[in-house]
Amino acid sequence: MSHGNGDGEGGGEMLVYNVNAPVGFQRRSRLERGMRDWFEDGGPTTNKCVLCGPGGIGKSTLVRNFAAECAADGASDALGLVFVLSASNLEHDYLGLYGVLESSEGDGPRARSAQPPAQSAVRQWVHTALDSSTWRGRWLAVLDDLPAPEAMQSAGVDWLLEEFPWTAGRTIITTRAAAWTDEEAMSVAFDAVDGGEEQRQCEECGQCPPALFKGTKCGKCKA
Repeated sequence: MSHGNGDGEGGGEMLVYNVNAPVGFQRRSRLERGMRDWFEDGGPTTNKCVLCGPGGIGKSTLVRNFAAECAADGASDALGLVFVLSASNLEHDYLGLYGVLESSEGDGPRARSAQPPAQSAVRQWVHTALDSSTWRGRWLAVLDDLPAPEAMQSAGVDWLLEEFPWTAGRTIITTRAAAWTDEEAMSVAFDAVDGGEEQRQCEECGQCPPALFKGTKCGKCKA
């Protein structure tokens, strides 16, 4: 999926993959300001931003909304590609991102055939494209629900640590693992939603976890 949007400073086409703004989103102003400051280089000079916390508190919803808002700003010299890759669906997501990037180039490097390319070839092509002169410094990635670095091998995604072009763009990581919050990443405190406790009460258990939606279930009750 791609958006043609020439309203940004640099004009051109904004490419978007797997970014869908959530419905019923509740604001977290302090956290969102921290992410925006990071994205606009108002904060620490790092290419990684980490949101760490238990499952079900709304990390994925928050970053998808943030990514959608960044994409909606339009293409510019600073941003032309926004995409989300889910740890649980990496093979599918890489193939989808591959298709978006290749289509943007017209006659891409892949020979047209009935057989899809090998997954390792897809990854290599995507990473090379992200680090190319066309896209370097102009993309925002969300890597959603990453396991701890030491658990990447058992999860079959340890190649991300070495192969992903971390320094070629900006990457937001959502995770339950505090090990990602190192000196190379900016961490943003995951605070409550705007508007008080009454807005985030689970309709089933009555508890007030830091959920993102009014009148819905918390992460435990939705499981």
